[in-house]
Amino acid sequence: HHGAGMCRAELSCDLLKLGAVFERFALVARATERGECDLAIADYTEALRLQPGQVEYLLGRSTVFNDQGDFDKALADCQRAIEKAPAQVLAHSNLGWTLLNMGHYKEG
Repeated sequence: HHGAGMCRAELSCDLLKLGAVFERFALVARATERGECDLAIADYTEALRLQPGQVEYLLGRSTVFNDQGDFDKALADCQRAIEKAPAQVLAHSNLGWTLLNMGHYKEG
């Protein structure tokens, strides 16, 4: 196997890491249900590091931020998701939910 420096330059290593992140997504959902929001946010953030701008990860993380009451971060992820995929219905739904949570009833 290559040294760590060479490994970072190879797509295959990032794909292996991404596979490990995918394996954790079932755990992320369960962690969120158990209130382990920090773990879920860390996993979504790592997934976004490996696949920047991936709408599903942004929406997943925005949902956890909403559950935590961190509405500003939830709003930022929703807006970024809408920029990436304007036709994504769930992104608009999450945005509306976030705005309602923030007390912006007219916009939500």
